[in-house]
Amino acid sequence: MTPLPAGTLTFLFTDIEGSTRLWQEHPDAMPTVLARHDALARDAIGTPGDGHLFKHTGDGVCAAFADARAAVDAAIAFQRALAAASWEPAPRPQVRIALDSGAAQSRDGDYFGQTLNRAARVLAAAAGGQIVATETTVTLATGTETIDLGLHRLRDLGDPVRLHQIVAAGLERTFPPLRTLERFRHSLPVLRSSFVGREAELERLRGLLSEKRLLTVTGVGGCGKTRLALALASQEIERFPDGAFFVDLAAITDAELVWSAVAASLGGGAPGGGGLSPRDVVLGRLSDTKSLVLLDNCEHVLDACADIASTLLDRPGAVAVVATSREPLGVEGEQVFRVPSLAVPGEDDDPTRAEAVRLFVERATAVDARFVLTPAVAPVVVEICRRLDGIPLAIELAAARVRHLSPTEIARRLDDRFRLLTGGPRGARQRQQTLAAALDWSYQLLAERERRLLRRCAVFVDGFSLAAAEGVCAGDGLDRNDVVDALGALVDKSLVALHPAEHRYRLLETIRLYAEDRLIEAAEAATVRTRHAAWFQAADASFQPGSMAPCATPDAGNLRAARAWAHETADGTGVARLTAALFRRRSAWDPAWREERAWCATALEYEDLAPAVRADMLAVASFLDITAGEWSSAIDRARQAIALASDPGEGLAGAAYIPLAIGLMVSDPDAADQIIDEGVQHIRRARAPLYPARALASFRIGVALMRGDAARAAALAPQHEGSAGPRAPTLGLAFALHLLGDHAAAEREAGQPMDVFMSGGGEHARHLLLALTAAAHGRTDDARRELGTAVAIARRYRHPLTLNDCVIVSGAIAAIEGRLERASTLLAAVADRVSVRSPEIWAVYLDYRRRVREGLDAATVRRCREEGRSMDLERAIDAELVGSLNA
Repeated sequence: MTPLPAGTLTFLFTDIEGSTRLWQEHPDAMPTVLARHDALARDAIGTPGDGHLFKHTGDGVCAAFADARAAVDAAIAFQRALAAASWEPAPRPQVRIALDSGAAQSRDGDYFGQTLNRAARVLAAAAGGQIVATETTVTLATGTETIDLGLHRLRDLGDPVRLHQIVAAGLERTFPPLRTLERFRHSLPVLRSSFVGREAELERLRGLLSEKRLLTVTGVGGCGKTRLALALASQEIERFPDGAFFVDLAAITDAELVWSAVAASLGGGAPGGGGLSPRDVVLGRLSDTKSLVLLDNCEHVLDACADIASTLLDRPGAVAVVATSREPLGVEGEQVFRVPSLAVPGEDDDPTRAEAVRLFVERATAVDARFVLTPAVAPVVVEICRRLDGIPLAIELAAARVRHLSPTEIARRLDDRFRLLTGGPRGARQRQQTLAAALDWSYQLLAERERRLLRRCAVFVDGFSLAAAEGVCAGDGLDRNDVVDALGALVDKSLVALHPAEHRYRLLETIRLYAEDRLIEAAEAATVRTRHAAWFQAADASFQPGSMAPCATPDAGNLRAARAWAHETADGTGVARLTAALFRRRSAWDPAWREERAWCATALEYEDLAPAVRADMLAVASFLDITAGEWSSAIDRARQAIALASDPGEGLAGAAYIPLAIGLMVSDPDAADQIIDEGVQHIRRARAPLYPARALASFRIGVALMRGDAARAAALAPQHEGSAGPRAPTLGLAFALHLLGDHAAAEREAGQPMDVFMSGGGEHARHLLLALTAAAHGRTDDARRELGTAVAIARRYRHPLTLNDCVIVSGAIAAIEGRLERASTLLAAVADRVSVRSPEIWAVYLDYRRRVREGLDAATVRRCREEGRSMDLERAIDAELVGSLNA
């Protein structure tokens, strides 16, 4: 890729005026028109020698120049070429061109920053056939002939910009006035910073405003309601020839003065002059007009704003009202639009394209021109934006700290964000000076029962149900029957979010932390946290997973928070029960297994646990010991759990037969067979077993595989049907079928849904099986992809088994492909260094070791074994992924 020009650049933007209309009128000719337009643009931009066309916009192009004069010459050459070209049968496209100069950030072949934002706004103001440049560009492009168009306020930007029209021989000189805000009657305020992102929301709002006359923009404090509404007004101003009027209600404390504020925004004399009331003045000036009224910050004078909006909509004319408020006005015909947080990039997304990151970079650059979003800094900025929930005000306040803190230092201090995020720009409203002040404003406007509920909801982590809110938050001044109405009010006021599909409520983390501070101030924290822990313990009592598959719960965060409080209050039984609850819902193969293992140890340290509770904890601990590869500990704890249980087949204690069987099949297959038989009998007699008997019975297949007997494993599969249904699929059978040469049947078995323990212990094993069958069928690319997926899972979970399994299968694939020495080395690398064995993969090891030894002499096998002993397993697997599978 050719390096992008850097430093102070001049950007050239083009746009075909009225392209939508041209497509409608000349649909057949427009593809040719666009192709010719693009070719002429490329020729003009390339002529000066240093132009770089970096983007096509559909009906225009974007180019960067290191030399401003070259950019001007390219623009002139392009307009001349457009005029000279033949365009029949379509009319000649009228192309407007904008030029602006300044710094910009580049990434992945594109540019970002304030200079490009300004160039886009200049382009929107120009007319077809016109070249408009900022004064910065004209100053840099010495000798350029221009017409000074004066100072202009551009939409969504701050200070006015002096613009010039480029003139040259062969170019038109006369054009209509620029489409800037000066052209229209309005009272929209001057913005001191640029408007970043919100393209999708703005497009949606423009569509809604074309259909509705009352549009209320709602959202949490600091989410950017005012800026979004002003951007909407500036972009739609041409639709309202009689004016767009901004009414700032932030400082209005008396509802009686709201009509006066609207009258003042209309201009034309003091309200109340000539004996008319402010209401009569407003209605007189707006009657029979097509105007836009923007009522900003309505939440504290909601009834008065509702009266104004309703009155204006009932009058003759086409007055439209856009209101910003933390809750809807509640007027008939109102369209509510909730402003979401700014988009934060996902793990694989380009951070420079995410709105939240763009805002941080723009504001950080404004306070420190040296700030650059380098690859090293980008992940930290993403973390800041994510932890601040994408709230624009919070991000702007964090970016302002770049003056004296690095992004890493800012991120480190976000646990105390309300102390950190202060010092907004001078001249801003007081409640926009700090993040806490913005939330204080919303909190003080709440009714008392709403305040109680909001601060008590702070105990919930990752959301909550209505039932949980009623069970935890009611009491001590908040009636249970009032919770649903108070919760609805908090949703309306944008302090609580509702996910309708999941029927769950959630507080943004920033709001939750604020509410938690209020909970502590109210001296309610201990009481509410105790109710929270008790409620989730009670809710778990009726939980039944129904299968051995991991049952991820949206309340995992709540269960962990309840457990932490139980431990803080020395409630050992609560710690144990909540740890068991998390295990039942998530399985031993969850990424948090190390943390859960530590919590098992903590719970077992409590000496006052009842035998049944201790048995459950020992069972969970044995599962997690298997995950850690601690076979001996797993066997001991499983035996203890079964011994403590009053009925060995019931609940978690009955499930302990599974880790016991796994541990024994590695060290003593005969004992494993006996314990499986014993456990199956107990579970079949149990009234409420946690897992079905067939789950344990399926481990007979694993025992056969551990002995290297694939035929026996395949023969055992039909024998572990449950009494209530057909045989469940297992990966053990799939591996046995592969080793027996029936690769198609192995793939079919692996492709069926199956319980996690019946699958062989982890999703990585399924992908390893599919890698083997793909290699056996000669599908090299598929084998590499499946192996890569298994390796990614292994590295994510970091279980002792998983990477070893991947190395063994890599060796097996090398053997299938005829790379016998490499196969021998890989197989030896694992076998000589670990005692942790997965039955299915151990069967693969035994089978392919035999095949490899049949193809190599004894001396070569010994040499490969020596090489394997010093092999780095991580590097070995990387080498297989990037090279050998394509050999």
